[in-house]
Amino acid sequence: MIILIRKYAETQTNLSTTTIERDIRRIKLMTDKNQAFPIDFLKPSVEQFNYHMAWYKENNYNENTNENFYGLKERKEAFYIFLEACNIPKLFFPYKLPKYQITNQ
Repeated sequence: MIILIRKYAETQTNLSTTTIERDIRRIKLMTDKNQAFPIDFLKPSVEQFNYHMAWYKENNYNENTNENFYGLKERKEAFYIFLEACNIPKLFFPYKLPKYQITNQ
């Protein structure tokens, strides 16, 4: 599966190699069975994706400081690369990121 995603990203997208490797790392993290809501990339479902993103948001994202906002965003982007590689329309897996609050310091 990872080879398919890497090959698709290298040939069909204009992503840099560092971005592709970042997305591959995120996909591997999202499939880790030691976390509360891993995603099964052999049978992806909207419920798995939504539970995983809600779990990550609840446990790692801080709305007051925007800490780990980009972790949430990168997980969404990595999952969407996977969907594109498998010819699954992204509209079946909608996810709206929280607003990024710009803070003046």
